[in-house]
Amino acid sequence: ILQTALSLALWPLRRHEPENRVVGDLYLALADMAAVSVKATEAPPVTAEISQARKMLSGFGRGRSNQAERYWSLISQAERIRISLLVILRLRARLEREAGAEAHVAALDKARELAADVIRQAGRELTAGGSASVDPDAMHRFTVLADDYRQREIANEPASVRALVSDARYQLDALAGQLRAAMDLAAYSTPTGRAVFEQRQSQNPWRFRVAGSLAILRANLNLRSAAFRHAIRLAMCVGVATAMARSFEWERSYWLPMTVAIILKPDFTGTFSRGVLRLAGTAFGLLLATLLFQSFTLTHAAEVVVLAGTAFVLRCFGPANYGIFVTAISALVVLLFALTGVAPADVVASRATSTVVGGVLALGVYTVWPTWERTQVSETLANLLDAYRDYFRAVREGYTHPDDAQRHDLDVRRLQARVARTNTEAAVERLRAEPGVEPERLQLLDAMLASSHRFAHAVLALEAGLTRSNPAPARPQFVAFANQVELTLYLLARWLRGSQVDLGGLPNLRAAHHQLIQAGDPLTERYALVNVEADRMTNSVNTFAAQLAQWPSPVAFSPPSASSQ
Repeated sequence: ILQTALSLALWPLRRHEPENRVVGDLYLALADMAAVSVKATEAPPVTAEISQARKMLSGFGRGRSNQAERYWSLISQAERIRISLLVILRLRARLEREAGAEAHVAALDKARELAADVIRQAGRELTAGGSASVDPDAMHRFTVLADDYRQREIANEPASVRALVSDARYQLDALAGQLRAAMDLAAYSTPTGRAVFEQRQSQNPWRFRVAGSLAILRANLNLRSAAFRHAIRLAMCVGVATAMARSFEWERSYWLPMTVAIILKPDFTGTFSRGVLRLAGTAFGLLLATLLFQSFTLTHAAEVVVLAGTAFVLRCFGPANYGIFVTAISALVVLLFALTGVAPADVVASRATSTVVGGVLALGVYTVWPTWERTQVSETLANLLDAYRDYFRAVREGYTHPDDAQRHDLDVRRLQARVARTNTEAAVERLRAEPGVEPERLQLLDAMLASSHRFAHAVLALEAGLTRSNPAPARPQFVAFANQVELTLYLLARWLRGSQVDLGGLPNLRAAHHQLIQAGDPLTERYALVNVEADRMTNSVNTFAAQLAQWPSPVAFSPPSASSQ
């Protein structure tokens, strides 16, 4: 009761306040950077704030929660915003040296000022937990300025000015998309925003929510799923362990299959580290219990006191180290049985035998069939992009050829995308446990996953729009935009598989998106939906590509040699 009360005591307080504060401070620093000039001889600003935010969230990325992905997406957008601002500052400095470019310099200064306002609002909203006042027109003013600047006539400008202005327009367009994504993420990262999001989720009929979970389960019932393959391997080992325990008629035979189930993990490192720690921890815990009962004659009151102390060590230090956890729980089991009158020697012998046999069985299976996730993670990411590309193509067909759309094919593609997503998430967790993987790579993977999920959410919204919005003729600009999205995903997947792809020469999705929003009546419900979700897809794919540029080539991850093991 006391432990339960302590666990629930902090629930009424604001959750994730430290994470909100550190990410909010990062955006406030970005706002200060946008408002001042940065010399080329100075170190890039906001570096310390980004490092601090990544450090704070390094453990938070272990959970695949919506909030964890929002934080990683906010950091990714902050890094892209910083790069865009630095480029704009550089272009401003070059335009300042050009004769007759004063109007362009003034426009960029105004853009920086408006961008600083938007970024500062996101920072204040995060640090204040959603209680800060927000100007709803700040983002609109920046968008209007970027649009006006893009339409400004420059045909009579010198060639050098035209080149700089063209680059500046591109950066302002990219910055507008990044700011929209950051504001959206910040709004849902506050307690109020999370409550609104959860309320919307709870409004979905329960059968839809259950159907979604069942769809994920159904999508993973095939041998391509890493979870399904591990389930088969685990079931076989548990079956063998149960048969062995029944054949020898051991006391408390359930300990043998339980040990196998605890030790056997999808990844090589997790299985061996837990296996070795469980064997050593069990032996040490049973030894402590044996020495305790052999050296002292414990009364029931003394046993209760020792049991309480063991439980405290288990809960206090067990989560930090599995060896401590196993040591404490082994001693705790002996003490609990002793309280019921069972001789400690019988318990020690049964548990020691079951742990040794179960541990050797589980470790033996993985010795015969080891798997290093680092050699497969690039292919897993490529499969994710392929699955998302196929799913997006099925959705676009619903918009371009609504009469010929095959609902069955759309369902199949969505299920395949779910398989790829769950496989990728499982692969990241397995890679996290392997030795020799830099924390920076894991943080980058978390950020890449968050970007890919934003793309998936946008495609899901487009699919929902097929039934929720009134049909309208597909615009040629949408077809062109969709083609470029598919091509970009295809090229990114090829790069992950080791092909020679220039990540700097990917299709210009932002330009394609601008052509899309200029086409068709923006008041048409379906066109408005597509415009919004296309903006989110553009931002997420561009962010993923920028993150992928920091990822090592697929051959950079190779299995450790025998000496390094």
